[in-house]
Amino acid sequence: ITSQPSNKSAYVGDNVTFEIVTELGCTYQWYKNGVKITGANQSTYTLEDVQKTDDGATIYCDVTKNGTTISSNTVVLTVSYKAPSNLRVLGQTSAKVGEPAIILTASADGDAVEYQWSNGDQGAIVTCPTTAAGTYVLTVFAINESGNASAVVTITINPADAPKINEEPEDKTATVGDDVTFSIATEEGCTYQWYKNGQVVVGENGSTYTLNGVSKEDNGAQIYCDVTKNSTTAKSS
Repeated sequence: ITSQPSNKSAYVGDNVTFEIVTELGCTYQWYKNGVKITGANQSTYTLEDVQKTDDGATIYCDVTKNGTTISSNTVVLTVSYKAPSNLRVLGQTSAKVGEPAIILTASADGDAVEYQWSNGDQGAIVTCPTTAAGTYVLTVFAINESGNASAVVTITINPADAPKINEEPEDKTATVGDDVTFSIATEEGCTYQWYKNGQVVVGENGSTYTLNGVSKEDNGAQIYCDVTKNSTTAKSS
């Protein structure tokens, strides 16, 4: 044997060739993990599409001439996953408060890749709530035994549109002692807070507000309602 086989390193999916050089007139038989490889009778042996299960495999070759056989050195195949690369983050990155949550999906080239997000989530998919307006930055890491890659994504949650007031409260005229009701009509899903002369009217949180038994001191009182939905407030007339 003038040149022994050598150790090899490869990635999952690669083809790996082992080679031996001898004097002329020899025959060959290759072995993997001590088991004869059927049909591997040349001075080279190619293991195609190696997998992680091939990591650590031992390879050697028996060389025979004139009825005498010697074995080559035993070499080792090391198989690794390709390090993550070309990391992408897919999905919408902006929304308004109250809209459906943003769902982002990370995807990287490589084998056996795991994902870790800077908010503590694990897995390729992360869900971002739209409960508060602001700008949020997330970093995702794609990791395997051979290395890692990272990507940064900026998420923008804009304030919700102001709630729609369909019918404003109206001015009222009353006689001392009367009960007077103010009302407002809005889109669904709103909350209400009524004010009198710029002061919160405690407990008045419906779409109507009744001022019971008005007195002369109530003459000229200013009434309005704050309407809130998805953390955005509109003020009535």
